Amino acid sequence: MLFLSLRYLGVLLSFLWFGYSTSACAVAIEQPYDARVSRSIDGDSLAIETRGKTYQVRLWGIDAPEWGQPFSVEAREVSRKLVKGRKVIIRPQYRDRYDRIVAIVEVNGQLLNEEMVRRGMAWVSNRYCNEDICNDWRDFEKTARQDGTGLWADDDAVAPWEWKKLQKHQKRY
Repeated sequence: MLFLSLRYLGVLLSFLWFGYSTSACAVAIEQPYDARVSRSIDGDSLAIETRGKTYQVRLWGIDAPEWGQPFSVEAREVSRKLVKGRKVIIRPQYRDRYDRIVAIVEVNGQLLNEEMVRRGMAWVSNRYCNEDICNDWRDFEKTARQDGTGLWADDDAVAPWEWKKLQKHQKRY
């Protein structure tokens, strides 16, 4: 019985150490680490290089326009200008179902996640952003919206999660 309990404890510790992914990250998920950004995939996703490997990082707590959605190209360009080729600090939160590292990304002392919201290039995710810092980000989003900054220049801006639903619905009919 003790052997069985220790075995399950080992499995549990493996999940906690490596996340729910089948491929282990080069560093423990909960520890911040340095990386270099090789490219901005879109407004809320990056490709990073660290310890000789490349990983995809999804910016935690925000959602930028999807491909084909208004301001998707602009959001990627803003992200690219802020981080491409630069050294960043990755503050992992967890791995998502696509095996991406979901993280807060710091560049030159500022948070990329926050800066994307400030510049009107992303929404704060009500579903995933539930820490104290999210209240500040919501204030920045509100200011960007009031000032018509970035995607908020469009009075009919549609949040990515709503846009995806509309696209799914349109494909059905």
